[in-house]
Amino acid sequence: MAGYRLRCGQKYRKFDGSHARQNPRAEQLSLRRQRPAQREKRADRSTLYTYAKLNRLQQAEYPTDTERFTYDNAGNRLTRTDKDIEEQYIYDVNNRLTSQTVNGRVETYRYDDAGNLLQDANNTYEYDAFRRTSKVTTKAGDVQINRYDAEGLRYEMEENGKLVQFIFNENKEVITEETDGNITRLIRTSDLWARESEPEKTWYHYASDEQGSTIFITGKNGEVKNRYTYDAFGNNVEKAEQIPNRYQYTGQQLDPITQQYYLRARYYNPAIARFTQEDEYHGDGLNLYAYCANNPVEYYDPSGYCSNEGKKSPWSSLSKEEEDRILSIPHGQRPDPSEYLTQEQITKHLDKFREGASFVMTKTAYDAFVKNATKIGRPDGLFIMPKTECDRIAIKAKDDLSVYENELGFPAGSLSGDGMVRFDINDYETLEQLNLRMASGNEGGANHMWLPG
Repeated sequence: MAGYRLRCGQKYRKFDGSHARQNPRAEQLSLRRQRPAQREKRADRSTLYTYAKLNRLQQAEYPTDTERFTYDNAGNRLTRTDKDIEEQYIYDVNNRLTSQTVNGRVETYRYDDAGNLLQDANNTYEYDAFRRTSKVTTKAGDVQINRYDAEGLRYEMEENGKLVQFIFNENKEVITEETDGNITRLIRTSDLWARESEPEKTWYHYASDEQGSTIFITGKNGEVKNRYTYDAFGNNVEKAEQIPNRYQYTGQQLDPITQQYYLRARYYNPAIARFTQEDEYHGDGLNLYAYCANNPVEYYDPSGYCSNEGKKSPWSSLSKEEEDRILSIPHGQRPDPSEYLTQEQITKHLDKFREGASFVMTKTAYDAFVKNATKIGRPDGLFIMPKTECDRIAIKAKDDLSVYENELGFPAGSLSGDGMVRFDINDYETLEQLNLRMASGNEGGANHMWLPG
């Protein structure tokens, strides 16, 4: 029996060369969320971030453009500039945005006495007795009506008369969506993972980036249906959709009529990086409207109440502090994951392998140790990854094998200069027979930045 572990430790049975296939495609996949200032610029795929005082995002350098921001002492955004747009913002003494100038065009904002936004450049807003947004009407005449349950969750909405209903799990995440009688079921682990649409009985799979944002959706045969890219504050930079999808930036619901994100307690407008209402908790700094203290890269806000530090990556169920602690332990001395993860967290991690597992090696290693061998790998354990992730890597990176090198810890040039061979195990039952288990990060071949959970 040959052992294989790559993300999640496990053993495999014998495989021969017939199971190997050349795959010169890869995607950029972070094994853990790193502080952006520490990221290296790689080809044309990286975004570089610069921070001002109080850790506010000052500049985001994208592959084709650069965004710059300035702020006042209360954390209000004063300016935003890129290659095509120059914006200025003016506020009242309560940090309410009163006017926005975009390339010389002035847009005004109006509020009620409680600080709820009543009118902006595109919409008018109405609220119920509990200060929840009940109705939004756009300048074009589109109407969105929101209804809430006893927990304050939006269980139902109307979009120009079309009824949409939601069912939530215990984490207040949508697991069922019904639109005019058509039901969509959502499968979640740490992020939105897949969905089934009726009556077609069609499955679609979601790929997320380090922030939990949907970057593309694939069909049952791996074909890409939807693609998304975002700027730092969640605006769509590129968007191509063949199927309808609400779950985009940080995995949250984007309302198509308002182009705002429903974050449960409040609605977030990424165009101005602000909420439409004050934070009721009054505990996230002086500014009760700004999103994530103007640092959407280090923080995220799933509730609409306050920002959380250390948005977990698609792999990690740990806090940023716990990630840093584990990573500070030298390779070979890291504790068993059961010492700091619950059984539920471990189970959720292993569930990522329901559709199989994959691993890669250099062409030289394949020719030397595998091509004419009856077994592959070490006697007990080789690092593996979920097959769905390897498929996503292939789709995103196309012919750029250096992405595998950067993200999976291969020496520079080892794949791009030598070639790569990929191995797949296509069913979960086989993985269970081969003792699929959680890796600790001590295994041979484990990337030193890998984190279980």
